[in-house]
Amino acid sequence: MNKNDSLPQKLPIGLVIFGCLLILISFFHMMGLAFGYSWMCGIYNYWPQWLVDIRYCLSWFQRILEISAGIGLLLGSKVFRRIAIALAIFAIATLYWEHHYPGFLKICQMLDDSNIGGIFRAHHLWQWSFVKLSRVLLIIQCFMDIIFYGLLLVYLTRPSIKKYFATSP
Repeated sequence: MNKNDSLPQKLPIGLVIFGCLLILISFFHMMGLAFGYSWMCGIYNYWPQWLVDIRYCLSWFQRILEISAGIGLLLGSKVFRRIAIALAIFAIATLYWEHHYPGFLKICQMLDDSNIGGIFRAHHLWQWSFVKLSRVLLIIQCFMDIIFYGLLLVYLTRPSIKKYFATSP
């Protein structure tokens, strides 16, 4: 037996980063969900109510699983590594539903109608508005999600990370 075999394996920094990001991002989204059911109903008022309810419940379920996966990654759990991989695939596959353009456009309209929309006028950018930038902002939002979940997927399937989870207690 090698003397290094008895020592606990050091947690890779990438797992710390992704675990903490999953926890923080999910907590942030859960705060929005906790106070935003009626807001979500207003954003998606062109959907049937049962579909809004399903999306709302799935959002909660996804966020709870992501917090659990983040904690599991920090603890070196093989099961939660698999759950994190499944969540990354799910998030990328359901991106259209997560960032549905008509709902995103309503959010941009609300931003323009609020004081936040005045940021363009304050800087004499009269031709700009959140509504006019909505397609670009949606594309940026989608790319951010694809990049985050894609990197998570690639990282968790790296041979060295698979080996870490295979040897973790």
